[in-house]
Amino acid sequence: GIRTLSTNRAREGGSLVLQYENSDQTFSATAEYVRSDATSDWRERAFFSDDASPNGSGAGADARYDSDRFIGGTLTGLGGAFGPSTRRQFTTSLVEDFSLELGFQVNDRLNVSVDLQAIEAERDQEDLSVFGALINSSGARVEVLSNGDVPQIRFMAPEGSGQTDAEFFSDPTNFFYRGAMEHLDDSVADETALSIDADYDLDMGFFKSVEVGARYADRDQTTRWANYNWANVSESWNGGRADFTGAVGGLGYGVSGASSFTFDGFHNGDVNALPGNVTMFAPLSAVTGYDNFLATFPTRSNPNLADRAGVVPGTDYLPAEINQVNEENQALYARVNFGADDSRFSGNFGLRYVNVDFSVAGGLVFPQPFSANIQPFLPAEVVAFANGFSDPQNAESSFSEVLPSLNVRYEIDDEQMIRFGLSKAISLPNLGELRYNYSIGGPSIVTTNDGNGNITGATLTTNFTQNSGNPFVEPVESINVDLSYENYFSDDGYYSVGVFYKDLSNFISLQAVDQLVTNPSNGAQAVVSVNQPINIADASLSGLEVSYQQFFDSLPGIWSGLGMQFNYTYLNPSDIPQQSIRSVQAVAASAVTSSVTEGLPLQSLSENQLNLVGIYQNDKFEARLAYNWRDEYLLTPRNVIAGLPAFQEARGQLDGSFTYNLTDQLQVIFQATNLLEEETRVVNQIDNAGTRTFRSSFAADRRYSIQLRGNF
Repeated sequence: GIRTLSTNRAREGGSLVLQYENSDQTFSATAEYVRSDATSDWRERAFFSDDASPNGSGAGADARYDSDRFIGGTLTGLGGAFGPSTRRQFTTSLVEDFSLELGFQVNDRLNVSVDLQAIEAERDQEDLSVFGALINSSGARVEVLSNGDVPQIRFMAPEGSGQTDAEFFSDPTNFFYRGAMEHLDDSVADETALSIDADYDLDMGFFKSVEVGARYADRDQTTRWANYNWANVSESWNGGRADFTGAVGGLGYGVSGASSFTFDGFHNGDVNALPGNVTMFAPLSAVTGYDNFLATFPTRSNPNLADRAGVVPGTDYLPAEINQVNEENQALYARVNFGADDSRFSGNFGLRYVNVDFSVAGGLVFPQPFSANIQPFLPAEVVAFANGFSDPQNAESSFSEVLPSLNVRYEIDDEQMIRFGLSKAISLPNLGELRYNYSIGGPSIVTTNDGNGNITGATLTTNFTQNSGNPFVEPVESINVDLSYENYFSDDGYYSVGVFYKDLSNFISLQAVDQLVTNPSNGAQAVVSVNQPINIADASLSGLEVSYQQFFDSLPGIWSGLGMQFNYTYLNPSDIPQQSIRSVQAVAASAVTSSVTEGLPLQSLSENQLNLVGIYQNDKFEARLAYNWRDEYLLTPRNVIAGLPAFQEARGQLDGSFTYNLTDQLQVIFQATNLLEEETRVVNQIDNAGTRTFRSSFAADRRYSIQLRGNF
């Protein structure tokens, strides 16, 4: 498929800080308020197919292959879900953060600080799509010109259509409104935290001071997240096919008001035109006025989200689509600072006790009923299982841990030092991984028809599916060892080399397991492929870090403002047992086994990463040119379409900035991002031998921004 996306974003932010200190400097107070308000409105037009091959589609005689990979030629007979789509996603978000810090100097040795923070956040999202499909039952053709790289795609009219490619894909009577889909997300969160810290000078020779503290945080999140609600809006078996002019073609009834939703056509020279002769899309007015659009199709297969049975009054959500998570985090900690009298040897050791309690409310939502024209061809148990029933659920969990740490530093001389660290740490699961959102999705179904769109058979090709959090997942634990050498050879120049090792336990990964699930409303049972995070295994991570910075102030004249920064990181993760993938893929010609996930690296980590920055600065301005590069890394062990591991290929990006001091209080800043317009490429791994096939490429434009910054 091919798609274009336009985004309009607006961000507004502000902060206010008030500070006070008494005359003898024994009391200070800082109050800060930060507000961030943002909107995002993106609109997508796409032309694609996600069908396996229900209409006899396949590769033409001119197909070319690299081993077992299709890399070019003609695809024929593409029909069914093959067609244009128009989508709009509108999101608003607001974050407000208030904090208050109080400092007390009790005496010459004792200092006490109190910190209070309150954060509130909210997010509202509306995601609406309208899908078209081909009326021509023989299906269209696609020519793919590729050598396994980013493909060039040309869409061609069906054989025997009597129209040229350009005529076919600009004729609104060749397409009909097949479906529509809505998704809503209305979520809020807040957190209140209080900490009290004290440090006391011991004046005991080797032991310099002691620090103690306590922290309490209460965090609430309510996620209202409706499932993606797909509905068929017009078909020969559903009141007649309404083409993109609004006409039904004599197959059932008149679509009231459909003429107000005439097609959107691209034209030659339009900057948003897609390649490959595609000029036909459902109108943007269909998604910007979604409720009015749906009202023109009274026989659609599913009701609106708000009209579903069992929706909580005053909302668009079923009870199990409203998920509440509460986290109470309590901590006590103490640290002793030490050092030799000559200050060459120093460090600290400490203990931290953590207790966290989770409370989760959510539930299980069963799929909406199948369309009436499909139900006769499906097993009765499967039809009964999908009845839209919503079953609320609750869960609680807790854990506690003691976390020790030791850090030491030895100064070889005035320029060189060695650091060593040994500690135990935990990484809490994010609240999204804890949600009790056990919404079950419908299975993939392949239908047959009589050539006029009437269903003559239906076959399940996958199980029901379930994507959820896990309220009982435990934090990842890590024992960390760090050793580094640092050399500060000038006031603004240094280089350092460090090695580290992390021993990880309770590693969290997604796991897909087939389970027999019972619908409590009627006792119907079905196999569901459950996909959720679990504590899967132990792992380790080791690596090397190198950093360097220097300004060449010994150079003559204006060259003395030159400088550079460099850092490089090497990571060596152990193999991690990853999630299993679906046992049968609807999009694959044959079954794909779970063994594809063997030997995958840790997610989101590149083996090699480097940053190189050239700097020039003087009293009036500073210029920077930065190149950031990272090696390939695992995006996900299971992508959403094929259930296969997806990797982002190695990528570098060149950015630049220029800052000029207009006055001592006023600066103008110019920034340029992605100067080389580098693409982001994603590939899928399809077997344990490491064979990878091109999946997608994202091209980001250069971006320029200018800022005026004042400090008064």
